[in-house]
Amino acid sequence: MFLFQNDDAFLVLENAVKEINRILRASGKGPLHRTWVDLPYGEEEICLLEDELLPIAQAVLDRIEEIDLKIQVEQERKWVEEYEVDQAFGPAFS
Repeated sequence: MFLFQNDDAFLVLENAVKEINRILRASGKGPLHRTWVDLPYGEEEICLLEDELLPIAQAVLDRIEEIDLKIQVEQERKWVEEYEVDQAFGPAFS
């Protein structure tokens, strides 16, 4: 996964959470090898990921979704208002 200037950082976070969950399921609670640490993550570190890190990351994603929904509702309200104003002047092409 690469992060380019035009990428959506929130989408990167969502994909990272999904990938961590996939890796944890695939590991079957076995050790997780890290590229920069000589010792793999064992049961204790995996539990920390599952019990502390992932719930926080999911809470952030849930809050982002709430904010996005609020913005989307407001945007749709503005579009409806603009459409109603345009309709007040009659059809654009007669």
